[in-house]
Amino acid sequence: MEIRCVAVIGAGTMGAGIAQVCAQSGWKTNLFDAFPEGLERGMQRIDAFWDKGIARGKTTAQQKELWQANLNTFSDMAEAVAGADLIIEAVPEIPDLKHSIFLNWTDSLQNMQYSGPIHLHFLSPILLLQRLVPKESLVCIF
Repeated sequence: MEIRCVAVIGAGTMGAGIAQVCAQSGWKTNLFDAFPEGLERGMQRIDAFWDKGIARGKTTAQQKELWQANLNTFSDMAEAVAGADLIIEAVPEIPDLKHSIFLNWTDSLQNMQYSGPIHLHFLSPILLLQRLVPKESLVCIF
């Protein structure tokens, strides 16, 4: 399956960074946040990063324009995930919040071919170490 469109759910630090990289990679990128001010802050972060790259001579204003053309913002999750080949959830670690997000976007995907979720997750093992790892185990954190 070729990825043409990515939806990123959550425009905080992590979500904005993911959306930025996706847009720079040439993918149509839909960035969603339920809070308008969160979406605005996320876009400001992305623009500031690109502007810093221009100031340092790492990129050009023309390149920034191309990347910006790949990036769209949404306040409606159903619109953000419509037509997405890949959906990335980047919201706070609040189980009820995550549950409601998954319910909302799976309702929006009823007409799509669905092959199943792939979970990509950064886990801070320090918080869950006692639950996950037997005391005899060796833990390596990279």
